[in-house]
Amino acid sequence: MGTVTNSNRVTDEAVLAVFRQLSDPSEALSTREVSDALGCSRRTAYNRLSALADSDTLRTKKVGDQVRIWWTIPDNDHPRTVTVDGEAIPDLTASQTLRLSFRSTEMAEPFIERNAHAVQIHVDEVVTLPDRTQLQYWSISGITLPSYLEIIENRPTVIDVDVLGSVDGTHRIEVQSTADSVFATFAAHDGRPTSGRVEDGALEITGEFPATVDQAAIVEAVTDAYPDLGFVSRRLLSTPELSRTLLRETLSDRQWTALQLSYYAGYFDRPRKNTGGDLADRMGITRQTFNRHLRDAQRQVARFIMEDLDGTGSGTVPDVE
Repeated sequence: MGTVTNSNRVTDEAVLAVFRQLSDPSEALSTREVSDALGCSRRTAYNRLSALADSDTLRTKKVGDQVRIWWTIPDNDHPRTVTVDGEAIPDLTASQTLRLSFRSTEMAEPFIERNAHAVQIHVDEVVTLPDRTQLQYWSISGITLPSYLEIIENRPTVIDVDVLGSVDGTHRIEVQSTADSVFATFAAHDGRPTSGRVEDGALEITGEFPATVDQAAIVEAVTDAYPDLGFVSRRLLSTPELSRTLLRETLSDRQWTALQLSYYAGYFDRPRKNTGGDLADRMGITRQTFNRHLRDAQRQVARFIMEDLDGTGSGTVPDVE
């Protein structure tokens, strides 16, 4: 729907239309998601949502001490399972994740040629930048660093590679990739890569996705982009995602990106692997703006942890302006 530029134009019908557009009518939305859809302030969205809840048009619930969610009442008024991003409410702590694995003998050939027959790759994090390229943080073992760099630097989707450190044969690598990498294909379906390994002459890549995704669509997208990657297995997992889900809701997109980059690119390490200026350049912002986003993110993280520990949550809604 179109962006609302005047908060006075935010009507009950406009708010309810946001929920009607959802593919799952029982899905819950945060105040921030509603305000983003309407193009209004979070305070305006919160006030309108509260009025609808008071009139029994919407249901609402606080998840933890930090986030309030809202959902519509089913027409038949029968109890239903309410979800946030495919996760049941209130039992977010037992959300399900779909793990998919793909395998390629062709992509393993560079490793075999260098006598690396048992390589382990752990994907620590993938950060999508504003230009849609990705910074991927990997931990690799089972291969010498020069051999691995020679392989990865020749990949057509790789823009740049930086070595963050090596300890006891495990190498931490930062890889900047194009928007059409296999990991970007995962991200397009709300998934994230978790690991890779070279074993028995094949490279296997594993990713995790929300349990509600269309598995066939993911497999088709991956194999279309990478015909040599064949689908080999799926597994449904129960994974605790509550803390990450709630914390993500308290941060703006840029605060979350600044926090991710700072942690995985070694900004918090001593000595630092990257400076604030380096990470600001990655985000396309000034160093001062980066520092502000990072400070705000750290403040929210501290608040999130301390209020959870002492059980004295303020009851405020942090995503309301």
